[in-house]
Amino acid sequence: MNSIGSALEDALRGLKYNAKLKEHLVLEVWDEVVGEYIAKQTQPESIRDNKLFVRVSTLPWIRQLESLKQMIIERLNRRVGKRVLKEVQFSLGEIPGHKDIKAMDSHKKWLDIELDKSYLESINKDLIHIRDPETRDALSRIIIKDAKLRSFREDQELESPFRS
Repeated sequence: MNSIGSALEDALRGLKYNAKLKEHLVLEVWDEVVGEYIAKQTQPESIRDNKLFVRVSTLPWIRQLESLKQMIIERLNRRVGKRVLKEVQFSLGEIPGHKDIKAMDSHKKWLDIELDKSYLESINKDLIHIRDPETRDALSRIIIKDAKLRSFREDQELESPFRS
């Protein structure tokens, strides 16, 4: 009988999910790779056919980013450890309010949530049979972030005066 981790790894490999994880990781590390100054003016949206689509706050910012495009592609690919991107397309658009200071603090709050040690151990136990360390680490980060975000949202709902 195969373990859950082994079955999950086989399923992911069959779906070529490792490439999708790398694409997701590009979106996740965008702010870190480009830096806070650029991150406040941009919002990565999606990746299709090795092309990253990024919304930008103003036309002058688009022009500036166009000149940095190749460097951004190289840094993102290096950060995720694979040539996921070949192109970046910038488009003008409103940047969501989550980039403002208050929202950034809220974002940090959910990331700082401490999860129960036994829950973290169970994640590691479930994923230990995945042989590829990059896949195992990426799945672990996704599961942990999801648990933290769910916990944060549950706490917010409990504090809301409008809950039914």
